[in-house]
Amino acid sequence: MMLRAKLRLLSANTAANQDQDRKQADFIDLSNKYGNQVAREFLEAHTELSFVLGLKPTSSLTASRLMARLAMLSVTAQQDAIDELFTAYQALETDLRRINQWDLEREHRDFEAVFVRDEFFTAALDDSRLGGGSYLTTYRCRHRTFPYDSKSLQKAIIEAQQQYGLPFRENSVLHKEVDAYYRLQRKKVRERIAQRQDILTLNVRESLKKHITNDELVDELIAIAQQPYESWCGMAKEKVKGLHMRNTILRRLKSYSNEWMANAQRLDKNLKKISEEGKRLRTILSAAKLGFSYDMSDCVELEFECDYVIGVLKDIRFGQDIEKKFLPGKVELVFALSAGMREITINLVHSEKNSNYSKLESIMKYGQPYPFDAMVWNEEIAKYNNRIIERKIVTGNILGAYSDPAIAKLKPRFITFTLAPDKAGKKTVAHGLLMPLDEVRLREVLKNVTLPLADGLRYANSTSSVYYVTGLDVTFLLMPIREKSNDGLKFRISVDERSTKAFEQLYAPIRSLFIAEPVSSKWSERDKASNNPKQRKTRMRYYTDNLRFESEPMQSIIAFWVKNKAMIVVPREQITIGELKQFESQSLHEENMAWPVLDWQNETEQPLPPSHREVLLHITPPMLKDDDEGLDVQSYSPFVTLCKATLKLEGCSMKDMATRLQSRSLYFNWRSCSHLEDNERSLRRAVLDELRHALIEPTDKISLACYDRLYKASCKERLDVVTSIRERFKEEFLFISPPREQVMEFLNNCPCSNRLEHIVQSLRRYLDGETDVIMD
Repeated sequence: MMLRAKLRLLSANTAANQDQDRKQADFIDLSNKYGNQVAREFLEAHTELSFVLGLKPTSSLTASRLMARLAMLSVTAQQDAIDELFTAYQALETDLRRINQWDLEREHRDFEAVFVRDEFFTAALDDSRLGGGSYLTTYRCRHRTFPYDSKSLQKAIIEAQQQYGLPFRENSVLHKEVDAYYRLQRKKVRERIAQRQDILTLNVRESLKKHITNDELVDELIAIAQQPYESWCGMAKEKVKGLHMRNTILRRLKSYSNEWMANAQRLDKNLKKISEEGKRLRTILSAAKLGFSYDMSDCVELEFECDYVIGVLKDIRFGQDIEKKFLPGKVELVFALSAGMREITINLVHSEKNSNYSKLESIMKYGQPYPFDAMVWNEEIAKYNNRIIERKIVTGNILGAYSDPAIAKLKPRFITFTLAPDKAGKKTVAHGLLMPLDEVRLREVLKNVTLPLADGLRYANSTSSVYYVTGLDVTFLLMPIREKSNDGLKFRISVDERSTKAFEQLYAPIRSLFIAEPVSSKWSERDKASNNPKQRKTRMRYYTDNLRFESEPMQSIIAFWVKNKAMIVVPREQITIGELKQFESQSLHEENMAWPVLDWQNETEQPLPPSHREVLLHITPPMLKDDDEGLDVQSYSPFVTLCKATLKLEGCSMKDMATRLQSRSLYFNWRSCSHLEDNERSLRRAVLDELRHALIEPTDKISLACYDRLYKASCKERLDVVTSIRERFKEEFLFISPPREQVMEFLNNCPCSNRLEHIVQSLRRYLDGETDVIMD
């Protein structure tokens, strides 16, 4: 069996074909991250086996290593361990598939997808086939679930009832089979432990006879040692008093006692486990009713919103092997579903991290079972089958999409899917990453754009943002800093804490440019206090000084990034629509573009990449936005608004009635202005004196003596870029028909912000000729 399992793993690793039909495969490939997880949980549940195999359930444990060590066990023990591993793995796979998080295979979806729109979020790195841009594309997809119709479901239920027999409470035959199975399991456990105890006793008897000639004394010592050490140590010392090797005898008896008690505890633990398994099985079988409908809305996670999901218990299956018929992984309850998927199979596997028993118990207890109703079933399947839903799919360079950390967090699924038939009725197949139906989290993806470092570094100029440098084995954080000396922009580069180990191992060329600082933790403090010789390795934090862009350390780091084709994540709002169009045009590639032909033998000269210094010459350094220190706001405060309105009086004639009325209004507004600081109150008094004098003694032109103070106060706040664009849109474009060239220029200079979406749509409708004037 062990050899067969190894050959299966070998077949899985060498074939490397995960697109095959799993139903036709005769192996289970544990050589992946989920197999490693199952292996760790297996050893955590079997601590004695972990000791025998010499393995610890740590993060470095792999399923392949565990399978190799299982060869140390007997054939029967190997069979039991492998069956348990495979059962747990299948249960985990089923559970992950149910919540759409199984990511080890490419899945095919017959969507008949219709393109709606795409949104660009990762720029092209180079002109290669794998260096193109990535898009978050919206498709209108047809979701088919192919549920059971009422007639076929009723037929399947009748067949299952005939095979299953009476309900469990009334089924004496099934009761006897279950009782006999668990009696046999308990008998096997007792025999296995008894065999270990016999071997243990035989070994210790042979060992004691070397030092004790009296056989009766040996048997008496062995008998009293089959108890906890504290209860017999004094008695044993008296009995061996005067013997030549009494200390050796006592040590051997203590070791024997500890192993005997460990086997006794193992027996109690295994018997308790079998008893609990039997109790869980009887509980579920007693509550399960074939042909009854259950409310499974809270138990099934679907890809789309669904108010109500009916699950009809279609079948109850047991294992084919009599000796393993009622193992938790072999007992399966099959529910036909009205929405989301055709059916779902749930077994009785129970563990602390993943308990199918708890799910079944909640279904039986809170599912409100009622007899199957064909009319209700047909109505429910008609609601959710063959629905048209908008889905987001990452297309283009799907490998490059992972340069954006937000994509990896969403755990997309690699799929192939059909596009809507063309005019000739032919379907084409595309591939992409299927994103979850979570608009809030998807909006987070589109907040940023991932650009090649050479193109995107110039946008890293906001001192209130942190920019991620990705696309490498290590994630770096780039933070622009503006010091009080106001001598330009500087940068601090740090290593993400999760990438520290990889940075220490792989980035020796630039490691000397970073400052290493130990990270203090409760573990390191405890190790120091206890003088533990096996102290944990001190974790380090790596960062640089505040560097100018033209400094040698900064240039060396950038050169290293460029050499390794790093990407930088930039907030979308910092890029204008025109610049985004330019990046998008650079990312377009022919879908059927031929791969480059590499014929090095016929090349006259070997092509060389450009030197790093040449590349750096093309990188535009980040620059401060402006020297204005005003606070970015979406609307001016009342005081700043009053200052700006007063400044407009400069140079106006008081003989004009409109100016006099405006001055009078401003005078009363300044008088009612309250809750001011000391310098603002003094400015208020000065403005009131000047306005009073101008109203009493009108002049040809108003000249404000406190103009400089007013201007300085008005510059304390400034409208942010988006608000400025909105104000300009209202003043220059709304409800008029400006030249299209002027509109196009304004549109291209608009930042890519969700707050400007309605303005962008209005301008595009005007440019497309849908409206004669620009509408709100």
